[in-house]
Amino acid sequence: MRKLFLVFVGLCFFSCNSTNEENHDRYTLEFEERFVFEIDEETKRRNEIVGFIEQLNSFYIFNDINYKLYLYDLDSKANWKTISLDKEGPNGLGEVSKMLVINLDSIITFNRLSNRLYMISDEGKSVETHQVFSFDEPDPTGQLHSNTFDIIGSKVFMLVRPNNRTSLDNYKVLFRYDLLSGTKEYLIDWPQEYMEQGDMRVAPGFAAYSEDNKSIILSLPYSSDIYVLNDDLQLNSYYAGSNRVGKFKPYEGEPANYRDIVTYQLSESKYSNIFYDKFSKTYFRSAFIGKNIPSDADENKLLDNIYNTINNDKIFTITLILNENFDVIGEVEGKALRNGVFSKVNGIYDIDNLWDEENEDIFVLNRYELIEK
Repeated sequence: MRKLFLVFVGLCFFSCNSTNEENHDRYTLEFEERFVFEIDEETKRRNEIVGFIEQLNSFYIFNDINYKLYLYDLDSKANWKTISLDKEGPNGLGEVSKMLVINLDSIITFNRLSNRLYMISDEGKSVETHQVFSFDEPDPTGQLHSNTFDIIGSKVFMLVRPNNRTSLDNYKVLFRYDLLSGTKEYLIDWPQEYMEQGDMRVAPGFAAYSEDNKSIILSLPYSSDIYVLNDDLQLNSYYAGSNRVGKFKPYEGEPANYRDIVTYQLSESKYSNIFYDKFSKTYFRSAFIGKNIPSDADENKLLDNIYNTINNDKIFTITLILNENFDVIGEVEGKALRNGVFSKVNGIYDIDNLWDEENEDIFVLNRYELIEK
């Protein structure tokens, strides 16, 4: 059952729909095609700042060493455009924590150190600065390792987490900033369990925007529900979980050493990226399954892929498939969608860092089709 609730002051979490998993095996993603792009020796293959520009049919990669933005045509796989940006100076961006490329004359970046947004036009020659957070105000902090950074009209949105200065009024998950008016909005309260367990707020959340229903869809790391916020600030919750994903277990006591911390983190299951495919009107939500690490495990091998999952089934990642009504209709085993995932009418495109893994001079995209089993 779904419940609807209109909130005038703050937005709170509540209830969820059916947890029936009978339909989890109806649809899946099937590999169809591989795209291999040649990159220079300075550009990292495992890059967090990547994306797709639909109107240019181009995939982009940002190099945080030389501050160049490379655009590759998806059909020819050729690097047809390179835009040089400044790290220092009058148009300096400082650290680029997040980036969104809308077109050649509309690029937005966020610097988590200065808490500024930068509007870049004229292919990098013009930069407009917006101070969105302040160290002197009770503001939150932009979430690290979350690829959520998008714009709806003139409003940029991203996920945030509280710090030791954040006021209760700003103790929210979602932040929106209007580039025209400078208006700030803090939306969606943290669920009660996240308020009680500070460790739950450290792992990143993810969000996607659906133009079809004018809503932002939020995926938090330890919640089996997803949360859907529409333009009227109405919030719905829907079950979008899997029995494979273990529940959050708080760390008991103080960690004694590095080994204890890493073991705990690797043992925890987490929901991760969420993506909306407007062509199939389908949502995809990924998750990482915790590992079953013995108490006497070798500290030097904790990061090696030698331990089984908490379910003892060797399935370390999954991606749930949801229809336009947010009902789970499929579960893809061994697949987690990465930063930069995008779609076209012919399928889902996702980054592959494992094919020809030792080759650091290429960037690889795989195309998948949504099929009914």
